[in-house]
Amino acid sequence: MIDSTRLKISSKKPPCVVANYDVNDLEFCNIVYMCIKQAGSSEYHIPDNIKHLVEQIIPDVYSLSPNLYNDDWTKFCYVTIKKMFIQPNTLGNREGWHIDGFKSDQENFIWSDSDVVPTEVSLGDFELTNDHNKSLMEMLEQSCNNFNLQLESNRLYMLDQECVHRPTSNKTNISVLRTFIKVTYSKELFNCIGNAWNYKLPHIKPTKQRFNCRNHSVVY
Repeated sequence: MIDSTRLKISSKKPPCVVANYDVNDLEFCNIVYMCIKQAGSSEYHIPDNIKHLVEQIIPDVYSLSPNLYNDDWTKFCYVTIKKMFIQPNTLGNREGWHIDGFKSDQENFIWSDSDVVPTEVSLGDFELTNDHNKSLMEMLEQSCNNFNLQLESNRLYMLDQECVHRPTSNKTNISVLRTFIKVTYSKELFNCIGNAWNYKLPHIKPTKQRFNCRNHSVVY
């Protein structure tokens, strides 16, 4: 049953810091929501192959969200890292307007090194149904009235629970090498099959089949 409650939000340009992370030696990868820190601890358990990169990012995360520095022990931390070639007329991620962690406690931070295939933010007001699937359709319809801002490369952006955004396609006629990073903090244990498994936290292993809806990371 769909909750008919209406949510009024205002999607704005997210705050950011300049961040020239070194990804030259990063291996090609498609790491999705790998848990690197458990709730109840401030200790990070980062695999060696991405440790140098994640350790560059965390201080910038804390600078954008100072409160997180003091209460990160209450939350899990997940990283998504994708380094791959984006073919002409294709996307670097699933298509569509969405809010990361819609209706959740998530704090999300994103970064990319490509101006050719940027993330777009729809700037303006939205009135959404309190439902994961229906709200996606409403974001698509209502974004037609808004200005779409393309986020800059080499910036770490903090996305709040009102930031309506989407991936864009490679509009050139050549393949583009792109690195995309997302760091997510949440009090919830992400449990969808397909999420990366961190060998340093072997007991945190996804068990639930994910839904088509892209607005949330937990299956109940």
